[in-house]
Amino acid sequence: MMGGDFSVYIFSDPGRTLRGELLTRAAAMHGGLAPALLRVARRKGGKPYFPAVPELHFSVTHSGGLWLCAFGGAEVGLDLQRHAPRRSMRALSRRFFHPTENAFLSERGYATADFYDLWSAKESYIKYTGEGLTRPLASFSVVPAAPPGCEIRRLPFRSDFSLCICAARLGKVSLIAPDRID
Repeated sequence: MMGGDFSVYIFSDPGRTLRGELLTRAAAMHGGLAPALLRVARRKGGKPYFPAVPELHFSVTHSGGLWLCAFGGAEVGLDLQRHAPRRSMRALSRRFFHPTENAFLSERGYATADFYDLWSAKESYIKYTGEGLTRPLASFSVVPAAPPGCEIRRLPFRSDFSLCICAARLGKVSLIAPDRID
């Protein structure tokens, strides 16, 4: 797999206590690696990694009963958001989004899908950088394009979800559902 190619594994969310086991299972499926090599550690900022397999990068996300993990040969951020209509889309946008993004959403009537597309793009970016929510979401914009030095791509998924991936370079992204999710 090339540095800009990624595989995204899709599972039903097993719940907090079993997510570590699912990460190990997905990584073993992806790379044919022995589970003993797949102990997880955290970098400064909290981004998880496999110390015994530093060339295998990953990012996890869960929402709406689904758990996903992207694997590849380069840093990656993945985020999934289930569309849940909220009365306060405008207030959330003003509070958490960059002014450029808020203007974009205002022009589009704060549509639910647009809101979650932006949210998942922003979260995929902060997962990619390893900053997580230590970086305020309003401090950068993904409209009209990704921040410098990376690419963000919305992935085709169910109509009631927004799924985005972020990396320095995005080549082929494969969606794999070992346990079919309908």
